[in-house]
Amino acid sequence: MKRSPIALGCSSSTFSKGGDVTALLDACFASGVNVLDTARGYGRSEEVLGRYLKDKPRDSYYLITKGCLPYPFSRLKPRCLKKDLEKSLLTLDLDYIDCYLLHRDDKRADLVTILSMLNDARKEGKIRSYGVSNWTAKRIQEANEICNSHGFAPIEAVSNNFTLLPWARDPWGGGDGCVSLTGNEAELAYLKERNIPLYAYSPLARGFLTGRVNSKDPATYKNADGASRRAYLSDANLARLSRIEEIAASLSLSVADLTLAYLCHLDVDVVPVIGTLSPKRIVSNMEAAQKELPSEVMDELRKLSL
Repeated sequence: MKRSPIALGCSSSTFSKGGDVTALLDACFASGVNVLDTARGYGRSEEVLGRYLKDKPRDSYYLITKGCLPYPFSRLKPRCLKKDLEKSLLTLDLDYIDCYLLHRDDKRADLVTILSMLNDARKEGKIRSYGVSNWTAKRIQEANEICNSHGFAPIEAVSNNFTLLPWARDPWGGGDGCVSLTGNEAELAYLKERNIPLYAYSPLARGFLTGRVNSKDPATYKNADGASRRAYLSDANLARLSRIEEIAASLSLSVADLTLAYLCHLDVDVVPVIGTLSPKRIVSNMEAAQKELPSEVMDELRKLSL
């Protein structure tokens, strides 16, 4: 099926607490957003989606979920993978998952066994494809070398942070935690060469690129949450934001619309994962993702993010 240019991220508190998101999901389907991104670690999100999707044709959406989130301990282990995958299928009430991702890396993991299990699940029809979230290109290459040598299907999707602003620091502590590809041309080239889609989380920099933060007004910096300020609040990023604001104004676009238009028209297959709970906003995000920017703007924004 043809995927929409953006995905709905289903990790917010309303999803995780089992709240009513019917209006949001109705707006997604009405506007053509058909990629849904959830995880076993997102509380009751899979339960919420399972209820909503029950009467939807199975070929009308593309469902991504993740397993082996390493809390409260490392869980990139065969028994955790088996448990999480089976629980996801049961909770979502699906015969198969379109794309199954390993939620975090662990350099101590037995990748041969893990990848063998994913490959078996793919052959059994429980998943259509598999990939990784928050893995570096080096580790993805290592995994694909294992896949190649053992005759497994390769890594077919990646979900890392990607936006216009590089991280000033990892908002969640580093280690085998989260990975941002912003400004990392070599890692993006690796995905491009292998036609691996990048499901980009926090594409609007956790609110830093939504208009809530004004580069010239320090009073607005507090509008970003703690993780956003740790990741993006730096002199260099405020200078970048100032220029982004100028470009957006010159094109009569919002900062958010400019960012999404940019991300969706790169020469890498980027699918921004939008975490909004607003039906109106998901519709406007979908419209923004389909706007084409002048080539000189695309070039400047790419250089700006380096």
